[in-house]
Amino acid sequence: MESQPSLDTVYAVVHTLYLNPNKTEKEKASQWLHQLQKSIYAWKIADEMLLHQNELGLEAVYFSAQTMRQKVQNAFFELPSESHVSLRDSLIEHLCRTNDTSGKNIITQLALALADLALQMSAWEKPVVYIIEKLSHKGSILALLEVLTVLPEEVNVLKLGKNRREEFEEELKAAGPIVIEFLKTCQANCGDNVSLQTKVLKCFTSWVIANAIKLPEISNDVIVSAFQILSNHQSSGSLHDAATDCVSALHR
Repeated sequence: MESQPSLDTVYAVVHTLYLNPNKTEKEKASQWLHQLQKSIYAWKIADEMLLHQNELGLEAVYFSAQTMRQKVQNAFFELPSESHVSLRDSLIEHLCRTNDTSGKNIITQLALALADLALQMSAWEKPVVYIIEKLSHKGSILALLEVLTVLPEEVNVLKLGKNRREEFEEELKAAGPIVIEFLKTCQANCGDNVSLQTKVLKCFTSWVIANAIKLPEISNDVIVSAFQILSNHQSSGSLHDAATDCVSALHR
């Protein structure tokens, strides 16, 4: 791609990919968008689209979030180091703009982008603490839970050098107590919100599997809640599954 396309052009091609019934046109759109995602222009275009995510259709927002995740995951080397902080702050702001209507896939893509950035941005000190402070202050609890869930998982997914992986594993262990206190607070405020209860359990499970939470810390409100859910035959299927995975992780 020789030059940066306009946002209107990108919107039109995304619309064709998702909503045009013509298979030939859809294939052309898919190929064009794939080339865009591989280009250096994808960084700016995705960021600008996400700035207007509340004004766009879900398809365009998902494309921009997916593009941002792919760029951070596969093309982080394209960015000069002086731009890393601004990228971090932009991703956090984009996550803060999400809401209950944004769609889980969009939040997950942005969460993965921020997690992968934290793993690769070695100059970012105490990223877990920073993320909790920023997103909880903005009231973006669902987005924060998603970031905290995928972060330990990405340690073994993203291609990292051995030293960086071990360094980040220690970072997770150091942040474990803070994460537990955050999850306890979430648990106390879940009420009858099944979706939130499920996200808390999944997040806790992710940190247990990553060995980022020590055994003495296991006995807390979250795990007690998991056992209570398992003993309640009226629990929803998704919540029961999350509780089962949580308890199973303790025996790994």
